[in-house]
Amino acid sequence: MQNTNNTEYKIKVLCKLPKGLGANGNLNENWHKIRQNFDIFLKVTNNIIKSDEVKIAILLNIVGKDDIELYNKFSLQEAEKKDLAKVLQCFEEHCNPKKMLYMKHLSFSAEYNKKMKHLRAF
Repeated sequence: MQNTNNTEYKIKVLCKLPKGLGANGNLNENWHKIRQNFDIFLKVTNNIIKSDEVKIAILLNIVGKDDIELYNKFSLQEAEKKDLAKVLQCFEEHCNPKKMLYMKHLSFSAEYNKKMKHLRAF
């Protein structure tokens, strides 16, 4: 087994990470796989990478060129583009939007049903 403290080994681990969110398939599922692998990579490297900018560059390398274009379209200020938490939040929101829409639909339906019940009673 190789020494996990070796920088060369860590780079090889990075090269084995999955590439791209993929336009096909379940975007939410693909994102969670990438996020899990990204988190594992950070643990394997013992968090020797301190800079959020470098971590974001690694993340963008993992998601691939199509999703770099997505990153460029996020409505983030320049300072926010260097904040890993903000970037991860944008990817989360992009990859998981349907859950929020579904909840809004349920809320609207419940409110509508209450109003209709009141009107029927009239």
